[in-house]
Amino acid sequence: MIVQLAGGNDGLNTLVPFEDADYYRIRPTLAIPKDQALRVGDTQGLHPACGALHGLFQGGKLAVVQNVGYPNPNRSHFRSTEIWETASSSGDFLQTGWIGRYLDNSCAGMPAGSHDPLAVHANTLNGEPETLVGARGHPTFGLAAGGAGRGGSEESRRLLERDAAGTGASDTVNFLRHTLMDTLVTEVRVQRVLGDYRPGRAYRECVCVRP
Repeated sequence: MIVQLAGGNDGLNTLVPFEDADYYRIRPTLAIPKDQALRVGDTQGLHPACGALHGLFQGGKLAVVQNVGYPNPNRSHFRSTEIWETASSSGDFLQTGWIGRYLDNSCAGMPAGSHDPLAVHANTLNGEPETLVGARGHPTFGLAAGGAGRGGSEESRRLLERDAAGTGASDTVNFLRHTLMDTLVTEVRVQRVLGDYRPGRAYRECVCVRP
């Protein structure tokens, strides 16, 4: 499972540098108190709301890699996202994503015309992520917030619903089918909640201009 967080995140308040005096000087109201940080080392700790992540860290199932970058970084948000999703250098412009290339290499033996999804992407507002784009077309299944971008995945959804309704297989297959049906039912409920959501206050419109 790969979790790609494409939204904004306050890194300094996620992994708190509680021994850095400048952190508290520059953030007099936002800084997390030292005694509230969930320690992952002598100088840093996780935000107190990250208790589940801290448990994984203590169990040896989570690692934090800081200061990740690449030579000659591009300052454009859009180009940087493209570099991230295609795993290219800043001077290269690739047409495929790094997961898509993995599917090209690892799933080349799929039968022609197969519609079984090789990957599932959730909460994608703009259709299939660039990360999943390969040189060959691969069937994927997407769950988009608010129902956006769902048209292209309806065939895959009908296939999954048909498979989930099957019977007469082994106990293991029937268990997987039951789990799949629960997932599809939950997805419908989530889409209903997202569709009915209305913010409690009005927000000013923001116009973003791409350079």
